[in-house]
Amino acid sequence: MVMAGTALSTAQELAAVAPKTGSSTPATAAAAATNDSAFRYSFPVRDAGSNQVYTEQSPAMTSDDSSIVPAGASPRVAKVKSPKRKASPPSADQNYEALTDESFGSETLPQGPVADIGEGRFERRPFRYSFALKEGYNSNVNTTQNDPIESLFTQISGGVGYEFGSSRLRLTTSLDAGFTYYYNNDGLSNDGIFPTVTFLLGAEYAASPRLDLYFRTSTALLSQPDYGNAGAPNSQVGNYIISDNAIGAKYKWSPKFATDTTYSPRLYYYLEDSQNDIQGRFEQTVAQQFLFLWKPTTALVTEYRFDTRDYFTANDLDSVGNFLLLGFNHTLNPRSKLTLRGGVEQRFNKNPTPGQEGETDIYIGPFGEANLNYALGKDTTIGLNARYGTTASGLSYYNQGQQLLLGLTATRQMTRRISTSVFFNYQNNYYTQQDGDNVNPDYSDNVFNTGINVSFLINRVWSLQAGYAYSTLISSETSQQRDYTQSIAFLGTQLSF
Repeated sequence: MVMAGTALSTAQELAAVAPKTGSSTPATAAAAATNDSAFRYSFPVRDAGSNQVYTEQSPAMTSDDSSIVPAGASPRVAKVKSPKRKASPPSADQNYEALTDESFGSETLPQGPVADIGEGRFERRPFRYSFALKEGYNSNVNTTQNDPIESLFTQISGGVGYEFGSSRLRLTTSLDAGFTYYYNNDGLSNDGIFPTVTFLLGAEYAASPRLDLYFRTSTALLSQPDYGNAGAPNSQVGNYIISDNAIGAKYKWSPKFATDTTYSPRLYYYLEDSQNDIQGRFEQTVAQQFLFLWKPTTALVTEYRFDTRDYFTANDLDSVGNFLLLGFNHTLNPRSKLTLRGGVEQRFNKNPTPGQEGETDIYIGPFGEANLNYALGKDTTIGLNARYGTTASGLSYYNQGQQLLLGLTATRQMTRRISTSVFFNYQNNYYTQQDGDNVNPDYSDNVFNTGINVSFLINRVWSLQAGYAYSTLISSETSQQRDYTQSIAFLGTQLSF
């Protein structure tokens, strides 16, 4: 379970832990809309009892690479000639071993039992609990260029998670909370106490063999920059709330054609009025995907999105956008998936430049995003999140920033007890605003965030942890003095049971 309330940002902690646990970082709802294939891909496997080959269907892909097989779904038996014995369909209580296939290039991981007749899969302890205590050092708590505040800190966090599943319903939820206390709190808000609370909920329901319904929400109270979120701040701005949600329906019209419709509302609220007056906003995205199953593990996708950004106070920064995208969803193996989208983004922006209020600017530019989760074996996983498009600027007199975002994670189980993870996030934010008097200069920011985490498992519930992260912002607009560097190091312990 991911622990909240860390001195590192939520994105850093998730990047460090998610590949190991098989989960992925909560993406924005617009990005999440690209991670659903609406098809139940098939994989050749071998029956351990009869040594015959048949085709097993994998679950329908969702944003976290997990889904539900509708009631009554069963493996399709492939006709295989055998000189010794006749092929027979597998029994429900058998374990199956993945077959080496040329399309994969390597042997996939063993598949688990498929015994489920609809009553639901209940674990003895469906709840999972965790508790963490960390001591560390932050070289620049407020992420400022001049007179940085450095301090030792203590961090306490805990969480609870619950999972429920049946042949038609899957429910996953977790609540994590914690706080970080900085001992050198002169000049820090809230006397140096930085809270973090994260609530996650995912529900998927197979309404019929053709129709899947889903709902996802990720709501968090954060106090540190979030470098992996396209709409989150990349500097210290006090406490803020991000709520990223998605509700949708996938319908399979034919064996090769399906649609996926998603509505994704997002909230950005800043507890400090000065920040909320500029950055507080409500965004909405409606996405419609049309998917064609080109190959058993590849779906070609055409997608249209309609997006709005409405600010609570800074209404002259509002905008409306349209996206036309092409791409594909490809399953490399049962644990690895690649999604790709590319196309055109068009926006109608209100002009906040003094003397030109009320006018509308039209922006047209490229848009693209890619997401990869890849298992290099049972001990190593890598993840890639890339995006280019516009995002809210968070600055007066600039409607938007044109952002290139790149996130990389890698996790390695070194030994039975030692695991390591590394992460790297990069942002290039380019700000420009049309005005006749050049009141608003064009400039760009480069943001780097990288680090490493190590965990040593003492026993099945108790582990020791250590980590280091380095972040920096370099801006071509030096008059605003927003450049900073920050180093964070910690040692801690965690209980998970």
